[in-house]
Amino acid sequence: MPDITANPPDLPPPDTKRWVARRKAAIVNAVRSGEMNIEDACRYYKLSTEEFAAWERAIEAHGVAGLRVTRLQVYRDAPPTRLAKSRETARSSEALSPTPGAPTPAAHILMARRNRPD
Repeated sequence: MPDITANPPDLPPPDTKRWVARRKAAIVNAVRSGEMNIEDACRYYKLSTEEFAAWERAIEAHGVAGLRVTRLQVYRDAPPTRLAKSRETARSSEALSPTPGAPTPAAHILMARRNRPD
């Protein structure tokens, strides 16, 4: 275990009870930068490796905001931001260039109104 007696200013104390997003991100960044390895971090902060891995996945998919507990369910149900943006771009380009001769959604509504009996 590394000697962390003098806690670096960017790392939370080992007795942290309230894990806000920036504290989680600081731990993940410390492991990624080599300040500590994952086993030492989990032991020092009393985390499971699964919990730490979930923090890493949340950062990779949604950035630090993905670590916020209040938004956890929203981020779990939504595709990762990077994927959602590329899908959204594809959908908007499809909507802007309809198939030639195909009726637009508004045309479907108008045809339905014209064809309904009074």
